[in-house]
Amino acid sequence: MVNPFVEILKKNLKFSGIYIFRDEQKKIIYVGKAINLGQRLRFYQRSRKLDNKVKKLVDKTCSIDYIKTDSEIEALLLEIKLIKQCQPQFNVIWRDGKRPIYVKITQELLPRVTYSRKIEEKGITLYGPFPSVRKIREVISFLRAIFPFCSEKTAKRPCFYSHLGLCNPCPGAVVKMPEAQKKLAIKTYQQNIAFLKLFLSGRIKILLSRLTKLMERYASQEHFEKAARLRDKIKLLNYLFQARISIDHYLENPAIFNDLGAKATEELQNMFGLKKLIRIEGYDVANLGGRQATGSIVVFIKGIEAKDQYRRFRIKSLVSPNDPGMLREIIQRRLRHGEWGLPDLILVDGGKPQVGAISETLEKSFFSIPVIGLAKRLEEIIILKDKKFISFSLTADSSVRQFFQRVRDEAHRFATTYHKKLIKKNLLQ
Repeated sequence: MVNPFVEILKKNLKFSGIYIFRDEQKKIIYVGKAINLGQRLRFYQRSRKLDNKVKKLVDKTCSIDYIKTDSEIEALLLEIKLIKQCQPQFNVIWRDGKRPIYVKITQELLPRVTYSRKIEEKGITLYGPFPSVRKIREVISFLRAIFPFCSEKTAKRPCFYSHLGLCNPCPGAVVKMPEAQKKLAIKTYQQNIAFLKLFLSGRIKILLSRLTKLMERYASQEHFEKAARLRDKIKLLNYLFQARISIDHYLENPAIFNDLGAKATEELQNMFGLKKLIRIEGYDVANLGGRQATGSIVVFIKGIEAKDQYRRFRIKSLVSPNDPGMLREIIQRRLRHGEWGLPDLILVDGGKPQVGAISETLEKSFFSIPVIGLAKRLEEIIILKDKKFISFSLTADSSVRQFFQRVRDEAHRFATTYHKKLIKKNLLQ
């Protein structure tokens, strides 16, 4: 019999998605997810070093399917849905408990967020149920980076998570604050919990609307650092939780991800009259008040991401918030690398200032590469033609718009990941 792991690893699976193990009757016996499918499946191939329960799974596996997803969070949501629908034998055996798990939020002045298998508890709000502790912990860990909260039972001193920025303001610190400062901290913490509840209730549009209004209010009051932090939260929420493709569509057509990329590239070529459109690069920057600023370039070849060609930059020329200036630095440094090949199209996260900064730098360097901006608030497309900016919108179901969003969000994810890494490194020094 052909070894299914040897066969599947002949493919270059360097992307996020889910993998499905089937037995000789083609029945699904296990579903898992991975950021890098190839790397995860190589783990199973080394079955001699695995424990007995994993060896049993490997021995029973006769074929392997996979579904590529747009992002890690979509892989997680798809995995949860498939496990719930199919109840695969080995997922059930390894389940962490007999009862389903709920997210529990206490009803206190400074509510705590934990997990519970009991539904009769008083003084709490429950969200769920979820099929696995491990799965919901992954979802909550994404959310916690956006809306920090406390998970400790007592609040006598600042907890461990407060030092990582995942419990901020920490109830353990709030109780010791002067009265005036405490009032503001309590309001901030309660606001985080309110936003978290909106998400867990599935009211994502309302959540994004409230965050956007709050960001605009901060900006109008010239609280630019607060506005920038909210802008980054909105970007992260859009990337993580507003899937461009329905989870059900992945199940109907596992190749939908590649199909949409190819379709969008063809439409793009016709829409903008491009003779050639193979390599598309997406640009973004991430910074907190200008500190530890980073930039990213992500690459899509024929509509599919080429992660081995992604590049990240630590901004050297600026220490204050200036997205257009940072983008100028990135494109200047990128153009020094002719060995990378030149893009046929550049997409930047932003509007007229960002498009103008890159276009001007390209022109000064005698490069003629079309630049398109995707403005966040209305998802407007911005182009610079004959020294004039033109903006227009595409419908939400447009494959071109969805493709632009995917490139933009991937660039944001890549820049933000590096930015957070530098922030943590700086905190530990």
